[in-house]
Amino acid sequence: NDADGDGVPDELEVLGCTNPEACNYDAVATDDNGSCELPAEFFNCEGAPINDTDGDGIPDELEVAGCTDSEAGNYNPDATDDDGSCILDILGDPHTCGAEDIHNPNLIYGSVTDIDGNTYKTIVIGEQEWMAENLVVEHYANGDPIPLVADGNEWSSLSTGGWCYPNNYVAYACPYGKLYNWYVAVDQRNVCPAGWHVPSDSEWTVLTTTLFGVETAGGLLKSSGNTYWREPNTGATNFSGFSGLPAGYRTSSSGGSFQASIESYGFWWSTTANGSSWALSRRLDFDKLIVMSQSKIRQWGMSIRCLKD
Repeated sequence: NDADGDGVPDELEVLGCTNPEACNYDAVATDDNGSCELPAEFFNCEGAPINDTDGDGIPDELEVAGCTDSEAGNYNPDATDDDGSCILDILGDPHTCGAEDIHNPNLIYGSVTDIDGNTYKTIVIGEQEWMAENLVVEHYANGDPIPLVADGNEWSSLSTGGWCYPNNYVAYACPYGKLYNWYVAVDQRNVCPAGWHVPSDSEWTVLTTTLFGVETAGGLLKSSGNTYWREPNTGATNFSGFSGLPAGYRTSSSGGSFQASIESYGFWWSTTANGSSWALSRRLDFDKLIVMSQSKIRQWGMSIRCLKD
């Protein structure tokens, strides 16, 4: 009797795993019973990697090279093998107003001058050229003045352009710049120097995409260290040269209050409306790597960065 035609009498068949690659291979078995247990790919039957050059328990075939330091601006949470690419805090060159340690000393900056004679450093990021400092101008490009509005109740009721100092404190203009409502950002007289404009939300997206996505771009955009940002200033390397600073914001409620946000948050307007009373902005936080997109009431006061046409 030889039901399976393997030359072994049915009476002498031994059931078991007949695959020599299996962890439970039975050399005596003559008839495979489907019980074979193969090891996971790239591992042996003891669960250890077959190839593991660095001895970290991850097979060489599954290693992902990248920056494994979570404090670095280019941290890669999927990386298993550090490739030495981590970029940590880089204290930098001074702001044009004289404040120290703002800009990345390893990059080459350009410059642009506004209608009031203020000069700003500029930086090329991908195919865009951005101001590397927050706007401080008090006139539109045609010379018309932008009103200074210090009073909170007046600020909250504005439906035309206005600016103020962060926390209504003149000294904060260096290096944080000035805060403007959205009406300034979209005014046809242009708050930016000739040949420059306030970016749209889609142009902000080009920036964050160039810097590998919103989840980690914040670290590459923020000025490093804790002179101007609160600790921990997570992942801040200023790798891009954008030199983002936390000028905070002014609300449209509570009498136009500032919410003690200086040194913690940076907000920048886009020209993109969102409904009849709101507009889109971008935000950086002292304790996050992410760049957030948020819709805010148009009377809010925020920083403005200009983008070259």
